[in-house]
Amino acid sequence: MVNGRRSDLRGYSEHLGRYMREYERFRISELDEPIAADDRVVTSYTLEGEKRNGEKEEMAVMAIWRLEDGKVKSLHEVDAPVEG
Repeated sequence: MVNGRRSDLRGYSEHLGRYMREYERFRISELDEPIAADDRVVTSYTLEGEKRNGEKEEMAVMAIWRLEDGKVKSLHEVDAPVEG
């Protein structure tokens, strides 16, 4: 699930593909310590990107990964622009 939309691995791949199309480069600039609870891992980070038109953008991202047998079973991710 990304920003409230249910998806699968293919949908998540398309979500990442959008980043690749829109941004010349992007990087994770701030990564908080992951928190593990039962079969879930919660992460939050800031994604800095430079769009192909030169515009810079920061996105706050929070993700809840659900694991099973060492593999990702599901992912719930929310991202939002950081207001500066």
